[in-house]
Amino acid sequence: MNKSVFLSGIEKKYPEELLEKRMEIEGNCIACLWKDPLLLDEYDFTKDFFVTRDGRFYFELAKNLRSKGLNTLDEVSVLSNSKEQVIDAFNDKGGFEIIEQMVSIVNLNNWDTYSDQLYRENLLMKLYDCGYNLLNKVNYSG
Repeated sequence: MNKSVFLSGIEKKYPEELLEKRMEIEGNCIACLWKDPLLLDEYDFTKDFFVTRDGRFYFELAKNLRSKGLNTLDEVSVLSNSKEQVIDAFNDKGGFEIIEQMVSIVNLNNWDTYSDQLYRENLLMKLYDCGYNLLNKVNYSG
């Protein structure tokens, strides 16, 4: 069974155009948060910022580890500070190797851009929820 990358109902609620680059945007933010968990203290991100299953999972895990005072997130941090069910889910998603790959390809100097993109995409989703016409061209003759 091919499980959707998005949380339940997201693909039905939003048009494809609003979800098109979502995995990349969330992935960049998650990688930065894992690379520098102190960013979790500086930004008001919540789990609701993430609409992909993996994005929400990795955010929640990082947030939980940071709440325990960890300044560096590594494999030992995950294994020694998580419940067995979380560890199993983490391993099912590829374990720490996936995190290492993600963290190795992002540059923290781009964090402002990555976080701005996530804020923008969430704003667009909220505007869509409010009924704003985001996808149709509007002809304006001033």
